[in-house]
Amino acid sequence: MTLLYLDCSSGIAGDMALGALIELGVPLDVLDAAFEQLGFPDLRVVAEKRDAGHGITGTHVTLQYKGEHAEKAAPDGLEHGHWVDIRERLQASRLAPKPKQLALDLFGAIAVAEAEVHGVAVDDVHFHEVGALDSIGDIVGVAVGIDYLDIDEVVCSPLPMGRGFTSSMHGRIPLPAPATLLLTKGVAIVGVDEEFEFVTPTGAAIVKVLARRFGPLPTMTVKEVGHGVGTKKLQRGPNVLRAVLGESGASAGARGSSLRATSVPGSERNLNASAEARGGSVRDSSEPSTIDGLLVSDLVELHTNLDDMSPEHFGHLRDRLFALAKANDVWWSGITMKDGRPGVALSVLCDLEHVELARGLIFSESTTLGLRETKVRRFSLQRHSLSVTTPFGEVRLKLGRRGSLILTVAPEYQDARRAAEAQDVPIKRVFDEAHAAGRALGIYAGASFDELAPELVARLESE
Repeated sequence: MTLLYLDCSSGIAGDMALGALIELGVPLDVLDAAFEQLGFPDLRVVAEKRDAGHGITGTHVTLQYKGEHAEKAAPDGLEHGHWVDIRERLQASRLAPKPKQLALDLFGAIAVAEAEVHGVAVDDVHFHEVGALDSIGDIVGVAVGIDYLDIDEVVCSPLPMGRGFTSSMHGRIPLPAPATLLLTKGVAIVGVDEEFEFVTPTGAAIVKVLARRFGPLPTMTVKEVGHGVGTKKLQRGPNVLRAVLGESGASAGARGSSLRATSVPGSERNLNASAEARGGSVRDSSEPSTIDGLLVSDLVELHTNLDDMSPEHFGHLRDRLFALAKANDVWWSGITMKDGRPGVALSVLCDLEHVELARGLIFSESTTLGLRETKVRRFSLQRHSLSVTTPFGEVRLKLGRRGSLILTVAPEYQDARRAAEAQDVPIKRVFDEAHAAGRALGIYAGASFDELAPELVARLESE
């Protein structure tokens, strides 16, 4: 099993993580290709050797967009750094499924933390530093690098937390930054008596989403060591993130459980209405099996009835279950409880690996005194998506198939809504044109997937 150990003794940030992964063997052309798939062909990684201080050198990373530092760039559609815009750009990209989902996981975790800090809905989150193009490049680059190195498990040292204040778009804020501190829930941290931001929100999100264990360097056979250098110099030691790539002696050679993408908040739909949203993490479970042309997954449903919880708190609980407990679905319905009181039946669907975390969130974020769990088996169609051209713009089609038979075809609602609003036409016209574009390609309910053109099948399987 391939292990990645992150020695965060001097902290972690997005650029430090990306620099360390590059030293572990992630090629720059792989990153450049990913940025092109994201829709930024002019975004480039500049990696250079730099002194981290105290006699240690490593790779320092900057991102350039059209020849200038990407921090200053404002490409079309991302001028304001809104989470919704970034999410839609990622969803519409040609990135491979695993790094696409991991990038959504990372941004989704930050969005949930920022929403809690500022007291707004997750879809109203406006990123500042994290919304800049260089930070987008860091996060996508890390996701691509983790996928390229085929990591099975990430182990991390405790994160150092400095003191003092730092400047932000909202003025001076205490350290650790509020969003960073929220992101460290469930993460091992240690206080450091130095006025410095050792861990950025991006760095905290990387650890929260990826790390499964915390502690000293685990037993492994070391294959590579990478140093990612930060921008500023430290007094206490070199400003460097050390990444150690190796094979676990306990399960060396037992492959097939590498990091794979799962859904995250809003990865298929709006975060506040997603029926498939899950946060990401390193997974040990195998891919769903197939029975009679259907994907089969073993899941758990958690149920509880509530009659004394504020309606304002349900949305917050749902967002945290999606982002942190990797929930597949969260729903509730009105019921009548004892003494005729109106109540709410809350249900959560998640995989076996994340039951404990989901259970803990329900107890900590709701007023329940108990809950029920039921193991269930889910059967689902194999899903694909494809962008088609309509008179009103590009719209993605989502299709589900059982074996070779296409059973459902539906335009992506958010794509259709944007096109309808931009062209000032009824949304049903956009839906009709998207269906017509699909039929012209042979994509419709009842069609055979195997009879589609080979290049079309390749697009469907890649998107």
